[in-house]
Amino acid sequence: DVIPLSSDMDLYRGPQCDFVIRAEHPDFEATGLKKTCYAIGDRLRTVPPPCLLRRRDRLEGELAKAFEKWI
Repeated sequence: DVIPLSSDMDLYRGPQCDFVIRAEHPDFEATGLKKTCYAIGDRLRTVPPPCLLRRRDRLEGELAKAFEKWI
């Protein structure tokens, strides 16, 4: 499964809808992202790997645990 990300924090709808991935988080570097962004919570999709244009790294540590709890 994949979930789209956005760095336009003006569109962030809060923790009940979206999951923030903050650049200040100790586990942020493992994401491969360049700045704070958020996962758009109502857009989780199953996508075949060949259809992915840009792959990021992954959530690790406490950030991954927080995401699993949120989802």
